[in-house]
Amino acid sequence: MDGYGLVFNDTAKPQIDVWEDFQCPACKNFEDANGAQVRELAQNGKARVVFHALSFLGAESVILANASACSADEGKFLEFHDYLFKNQKPENSGYWGLSRLTAAGVAVGLKQSTFEACVKSGKYAKWVENVAADGGNSNINQTPTVLINGKEIDRNGGAYLDAALFKKALADAGVK
Repeated sequence: MDGYGLVFNDTAKPQIDVWEDFQCPACKNFEDANGAQVRELAQNGKARVVFHALSFLGAESVILANASACSADEGKFLEFHDYLFKNQKPENSGYWGLSRLTAAGVAVGLKQSTFEACVKSGKYAKWVENVAADGGNSNINQTPTVLINGKEIDRNGGAYLDAALFKKALADAGVK
């Protein structure tokens, strides 16, 4: 984790930046279509993958972004990330209180007491603020936003919702 995202394969090339808000329905659609490809790149070292947990949709987004950073403490960010998107609820519904977040963490293999303490304390609140500020400074004005080597994938080309088109966009950028 750096000051602005959760980094996988720090020295690998090319770089893929994924900007998401855990409450964002369009982000869930992106994850449903392309999450497996991004996860594979992160797990297999084929690219430097940086997940940026944005929090612009409200207080629950802040809580979820903090919890995602807490999950990274135990090496379970990808699992927790996937769990949150698979179990996404309506924006700011109040669903993701401490007990449900803790249960989600336990479901993906996190140690209950450690994870719960991290979430409850807001350990990564400053990091969440840094990610949000970096998003603004980087002109990220909607989610999801995916950049490959600093260039945004064309939103009009369908790659955000079509796995084959996303794979082509990755290949065109040199991702093997």
